[in-house]
Amino acid sequence: MEAGEKEIAALKQRFSILYVGEYLPEYKLLYPGADEASLNAVGEEKYYPVQVGTTRKEYLPLIREALEEVGAKEIEELYGTLEPCVKALLTNSQAYEIAKRGDVAFLEPYAPEEICNDVARSDFICNVDDLQLEGYTGKGQMVCIQDTGLDNGDPENIHPDFKGKTIKGRGTAGIARERGTYDDWADAGNHGTHVCGSATGNGAASDGQFRGMACDADIFCLCAGLRSGYISSGTEEDLQNTYNEGARVMNNSWGSNSDGYYGSGARLYDQIIWNNKDYTICFSSGNGNKKIDLPTQSAIMYDSAAKNIITVGGSENWRPKLATECEPYDGVHQGIADFSARGPCEDGRIKPDIIVLRCNEPLEES
Repeated sequence: MEAGEKEIAALKQRFSILYVGEYLPEYKLLYPGADEASLNAVGEEKYYPVQVGTTRKEYLPLIREALEEVGAKEIEELYGTLEPCVKALLTNSQAYEIAKRGDVAFLEPYAPEEICNDVARSDFICNVDDLQLEGYTGKGQMVCIQDTGLDNGDPENIHPDFKGKTIKGRGTAGIARERGTYDDWADAGNHGTHVCGSATGNGAASDGQFRGMACDADIFCLCAGLRSGYISSGTEEDLQNTYNEGARVMNNSWGSNSDGYYGSGARLYDQIIWNNKDYTICFSSGNGNKKIDLPTQSAIMYDSAAKNIITVGGSENWRPKLATECEPYDGVHQGIADFSARGPCEDGRIKPDIIVLRCNEPLEES
C-alpha cells in the first residue's frame, strides 16, 4: 500500500500490525533467476522474460518509459492479468533498477500463452453418450469458450454443428488491438473451433456420431487467438462481459508453463469467480510433461494455478496405435497421460483438481 508519514504513524500504533516499513526492491523480484548469477557462457548478462505489475493503469506509461531507459527489450502491455502489467526482457541489474520504483508492485515470470487440448473427447473415458441419454446435454446453458475463435465468426453462415444454437462472440482487448475491432471473432487458428465442437457441437455434420460434451448448449465465443499463434486472454472487463451475456461455464484449453506459480493472471480468474460465485471456470492443467523421461515435476500452467477454478488434467486408456508418448510412466494402461501437467503448485496446493478416468479392459488390436 501507499502511505504518508501520518498513515505510517497510525499503522504502527495498531496492536495487530507487527511491522511497517519500506517495500524493498528485492521483495518485488519474483521471477526464476532473480537471485542467481546473471551471466551467460560468454560473460554477458542474461535476459529474463518478466511481466512488471503496478497498482494503477495510469502508471503504465511511466513504467514503459523507465524500461526503455534501462535498455529492456520487447516491451509490450499485457492483457489477462488482474493488475496492470507490461512484459519485457530484462537483465537482473535492469530488473533491480525497475524494482526500485515506487509505482512498481512486482516483477513476475512471463511466458506466452499457447493452446493445449492435445487429446479431446473419448467415449472410453467420459461415457458421454450414456449421460446424454439421461438428459445431460447442456440444454438451457451457455458455455463460454475462450480460445482462438469459432469458424468464420458469422452465426448466420457457420459450421452445421453449431447451427440452431444461440451464438454470441467477441474478441478480447488483445484481439481488438490486433484486428481493430472487438466484433471480429473468426478463428484464425482452427483450435478454437475444435474446442467449441468438443464442448457443444451437435453432431449435425456426422449424423450425430461426433457430438460435443454438452451438445445442446449455446456458445459465447471469446476470441483470444493472435496471428502469431499465441493467446491474448481477456481483461477483467472481457471476462465479466461473458458472464453478463449469460455464460455460466467457461473453458480454457491454453496457457503458459510456470511451474505452478500463482501470479497476476491466476488472481484475475479468482477475482472473476469471487465476484460471480455461480460461474464455473475450467482450465487445462497443461501439456508440460511431454517427454516420458521427465520426472513427475510440477508443470501446472500460469492461469491454471488459480484457486477458485477447476484445473483439469489429461487422462488416457489403452491406445496401442498412438505414439509412444501416450504410454504412462508406470506401464499401466489406464492413468494420467504422460503429457499432462501435474502439480503441486509452487505454494503446495494440489493440482490438477480433476482427472476423469474410466477403467476398461484393453481393446483388441485389429
